[in-house]
Amino acid sequence: GESIYGVLVGGYAFAIGLDGEAAWEWRADTEWAEFYGSPTIDGGRVILSGANYAGNYPAMVGLDARTGQPDWDNATKPRLGQASYSNIRTSPAVYNGILFYGETARNRLISVEAETGDPIWHDAVGVPAYVQWASPVIASDVMYLARPDGALYALLASDRTAEWSIYLGDHAQHGHETPAAVRNHQDPWSKPPVGDSLYATPAIARDGTLVVGSGDGWLYCIREAE
Repeated sequence: GESIYGVLVGGYAFAIGLDGEAAWEWRADTEWAEFYGSPTIDGGRVILSGANYAGNYPAMVGLDARTGQPDWDNATKPRLGQASYSNIRTSPAVYNGILFYGETARNRLISVEAETGDPIWHDAVGVPAYVQWASPVIASDVMYLARPDGALYALLASDRTAEWSIYLGDHAQHGHETPAAVRNHQDPWSKPPVGDSLYATPAIARDGTLVVGSGDGWLYCIREAE
């Protein structure tokens, strides 16, 4: 539309017009809230995802795009079991009114209602490792998630069915089989013992080709097998 939305690491969000004039600004109510991921726009709502080491700030906030006032936040939402949804360092992807993101120090893919902020479900995808910097991307109904365990995962966004995965963390061992040392890694606060993480969000070309960079310095193009 006519607005640009952004965040500052120190816990600020803002909107400016295309003429550079400020429309509104909003600040998180705790000094420990940090915003690393870009805002996600869903209709008339600006979704912010926050990182917080103490875990006492909501993982997400939904702001009215016109006024900057909160529609909802996760602080008052029921949790799924003992799940904690704080410390997000990525931008959630939106699909049919549902927000998706990969958790930072666990191996969970989490979904949240974009309209209300209510958590829906979480599924294990990959191996726990630190830290999740890559945001999920969605093309058609397939979601691609690059994880700190060094693998890229493809799932159907509609029902979370796993389509395929490919390990890219170590160029000498890249392929559809993740090394055993990585599969057996159980420390969520460290990198895998083999290879490196996938830090960057994958890019998708018009023809469906995925372009993915790895932490060990390689760039991959991935296409559907013929």
